[in-house]
Amino acid sequence: MQIEMKGQVLLHCPEVQALTGLSRSSLYERLNPRSPYHDSSFPQPVRVGQSSVRWIPSEVESWVLSRPRALGKRKSGAKLGQAKE
Repeated sequence: MQIEMKGQVLLHCPEVQALTGLSRSSLYERLNPRSPYHDSSFPQPVRVGQSSVRWIPSEVESWVLSRPRALGKRKSGAKLGQAKE
């Protein structure tokens, strides 16, 4: 079932996981104020039923874009900016 808000189809948890790279438990840790991993900037879900929540796509995308980009792993022996041959 697709649910829309502000003209956007709301995201299910697996879709948020795919966009953020977080596991389900890590995602909920970001939302839990008692967790050491709590992130107040993480988008709050929208309740759409007694036990169902969804996320607004634009909020999730904004959060992802606000994260620092990680450097990829280098191949052993390669210097930064050089590919190993």
